[in-house]
Amino acid sequence: MTNWRLAKLAVGGKRNIKFLICLLAVLIAFIGIARPVIGAQQQVAEPSKKVTYKTFGESEMKIWLFMPDRLQSMSLPAVVFFHGGAWSTGSPSQFSGQAKYLARLGVVAAAVEYRLSKTHGTTPFESVLDAKSAIRWLRANSPALGIDPSRIGAAGGSAGGHLALSTAILDEVNEDTDDLAVSPKPNALILFNPIVQIGKTGFKRENTEKISPLHRLNSPLPPTIILHGTEDKVAPYASIQAFADKARLAGSKEVTVVTYEGRGHAFFNYSQKNSSRNDYLATLLEIEKFLRNLGWID
Repeated sequence: MTNWRLAKLAVGGKRNIKFLICLLAVLIAFIGIARPVIGAQQQVAEPSKKVTYKTFGESEMKIWLFMPDRLQSMSLPAVVFFHGGAWSTGSPSQFSGQAKYLARLGVVAAAVEYRLSKTHGTTPFESVLDAKSAIRWLRANSPALGIDPSRIGAAGGSAGGHLALSTAILDEVNEDTDDLAVSPKPNALILFNPIVQIGKTGFKRENTEKISPLHRLNSPLPPTIILHGTEDKVAPYASIQAFADKARLAGSKEVTVVTYEGRGHAFFNYSQKNSSRNDYLATLLEIEKFLRNLGWID
């Protein structure tokens, strides 16, 4: 074989090696981006630990904590999730996938147990008390958890969305045993088809308007995103529009409603069905974008 042919093969080999190196780099980058999303599709993710934030009688209410694998700093943002279930049923596992995803992005995520009518014979009033107690506990313990107490967000779906809103709006509803010097108010709100208006709930308790966000809203909300379907029969889309309008009139600077055409209640929950899985991922990415815009995620 002549020298010029050997030289040509050598040059071609170097080009092939460079191409393979570039291709490998692209694949590694893609895997790094996709891994959190793929992992987040797990319907139930295990928390890093469960801690008691409140006791009453022999019952203990737990917070499921999802901690970042590596703490980039000792002043991380946090998001607290409240599950749905009409204040009657449900589990923190509903938002375990979202919580795990945020933890991978460097956010301390929490999912909260609270009193339920089916389990504890309580009403939405007690659920509100527990939601406020949970955020107070998280803020009071923020140094030990590496949390920035000025960057704690509240999130929830349906009745859980109502509870997240309640921590921001209902100043007069507090547990007697809470330390009222610790604020329960979140610094951001992430709401999945929230119940914003309470009327006749079927609970034997008068004056439910006392815990109705639409009726009680009279001051600015923190930055807020609402993810809602137009065909929601449980929390009508019109009620969300009315709430967002009232929030802006009250001085709220950032209230964003992300509309999902043709979607019903709880459309964001993870499911093996393609449409539900796609909605789950779409809402997950909206949360990430919202938190990035706040500067909570680098």
